[in-house]
Amino acid sequence: MEAQVGQPLVIRSRPVEPTALGQLLLQHARKLRALRADLGQDLQQLSTFSKAFSGYNDHISIAVDADSMATWIRPALASVTDKDHLLEIIADDAFQTTHRLREGRVHGCVTAVEEPPLRCKSTPLGSWDYVAVAQADFVARRCPSGLGPDNFRELPFIALNRQDDTPARFVSHALGLRQVRLNQIFVPSPEGRLASLLSGWGVGVVPRATVIDQIAHGILVDIAPRHAMPLQMYWHCLAIDSEVFSMLSESLIAAASDFLSPVTPCPVFQFRNSLGFQDVHQPSSV
Repeated sequence: MEAQVGQPLVIRSRPVEPTALGQLLLQHARKLRALRADLGQDLQQLSTFSKAFSGYNDHISIAVDADSMATWIRPALASVTDKDHLLEIIADDAFQTTHRLREGRVHGCVTAVEEPPLRCKSTPLGSWDYVAVAQADFVARRCPSGLGPDNFRELPFIALNRQDDTPARFVSHALGLRQVRLNQIFVPSPEGRLASLLSGWGVGVVPRATVIDQIAHGILVDIAPRHAMPLQMYWHCLAIDSEVFSMLSESLIAAASDFLSPVTPCPVFQFRNSLGFQDVHQPSSV
């Protein structure tokens, strides 16, 4: 193929990465696969073609952040799997999923980035409201007065991985600091993070909707009750006329509306710097 186009399509590194032209061809291939899924759905309705076409169904690939994957996404995807379409779900940071769409690796993504990639369309889904919580006994021992500038450096925070800067962004926002360094424990799933919180390992910054019952029963305590960090989420997908993608988009938007907070016209956070979000009110530095 490189001989046909007269330019390199991949960077021969480890792992191999596509060049700019290679990314463009990947995006084109994803569009063709999505349209082929539409064709497969139509042809499978005709008994004459159903057997011949049974092996012609490609995967629909989407990238999703971990918190969405653990909560509202799975019921929404039933509309696709019920039609016998094959799915590939890739978990990634909410700010990284859009890179996979830009590079042509997926057909769509749930993301915290507002601007969609070129030749893609975007729909607001709603907002996560992140809060800082810890197990009640842990709070009584380690931070009975809550989260403050005098104790955040001593508290262990539970994050999904080293790329998960949600705790640092929350502390920066809540305490009005530009830069924070946290002691962190890494647990690679929202379910594991919650179990670690309930075991008293440390503080977790999690969507309020996922711990509302534990807070109500006093099992977990909100250690910064005056602060919630909103994170606006979006659905980006290829801008193509596809029945399958329309069905998927409608299902995702409906499911998100039942779980996420309503879309806000002016999100608190607009830009992401090296620490995460930059507050529009410009918090002071330490």
